[in-house]
Amino acid sequence: MVVLKPLPHLSPKLFPAKPKRLPSRKYVTITVGFLCRDGIVLGADSQESYEGSALKRSVPKLAVFPPIETDDDVNEAPDRRVIFTGAGDSSLVDKLIDEAWLEAAIANPNIVEIATAIERRILELYGEYNKVFHAGYMPPAQVTYGIWCGGETRLYYAQGPVVNNIGRQTGLGYKASGMGNEITDYIRDRMRAKAATVDDAVVLTSYMLEQAIAHGEGCGGEVRISVLRNNGKAENIKIDAFTTQILKALDSQISFVLLRAAGPRISDETFGVIWEAVYKRIVNLRAARSKAAKKEREDKEALEKAMKEIEEELEIENAKSEDKQP
Repeated sequence: MVVLKPLPHLSPKLFPAKPKRLPSRKYVTITVGFLCRDGIVLGADSQESYEGSALKRSVPKLAVFPPIETDDDVNEAPDRRVIFTGAGDSSLVDKLIDEAWLEAAIANPNIVEIATAIERRILELYGEYNKVFHAGYMPPAQVTYGIWCGGETRLYYAQGPVVNNIGRQTGLGYKASGMGNEITDYIRDRMRAKAATVDDAVVLTSYMLEQAIAHGEGCGGEVRISVLRNNGKAENIKIDAFTTQILKALDSQISFVLLRAAGPRISDETFGVIWEAVYKRIVNLRAARSKAAKKEREDKEALEKAMKEIEEELEIENAKSEDKQP
């Protein structure tokens, strides 16, 4: 007779009744967008890090369509232009940008129809992907993009399938996304700065992103800024280090001045000396920027001249070699 032994007790820890979801992970970045009276400014950091990982890589986070490089290759200027930046899962962000530009490229040359086509395609993609991913596993993505067509520019922000027109009512707008946006939002609110022009927005974007990179977890690399103007011209902006230095100096020095201005024991004469010292510091920084810009321009001209001389010498040597050949 065979006696059956009872099965050993199985720990519920080994076989949980309900599977646990893996920890959520996402790509970390910071982006900023401004709608100004004369165009749009988009900025981002250049480093991508994976939340929960020490790995980082340098990636382009600003896309301009048609590419800026093609402007010199065509006889006619494009009748539409779109610039994008995004935060979240990089694969999904790239897919959304590619599909959005395809819709923009085939739409009628009307800014409303282009915007409608992009929004419709974003909604379609999320409808398709929601059928593939399990509930709660859809990767996050935020895309900020500016459209130019017919002499008009508009700024949009897509949080998942929801698209909003930024600055539609006032004609001026601002939107930040990704990790570190609390820092950029705080700086803008504290400064009460409304960037009315592209030039103002470039300065503010540069300062915001540098602060986010310095103090925001996951943000890093260099500041990248692209501009789309109301005439359809797009350009990648070279960051002026002296501009952000002046803003940093203003930030710290003005805070110092405000504390002294409110101090009841500080006499008017003492406060005047403090104010004059801060003023001279800012003036000196501006003068240093002008001097550095002049030297950079002179160095560039000298390098171009030297390269031209080398090319001329090589052409002469090649001509001599050809003459010596039988």
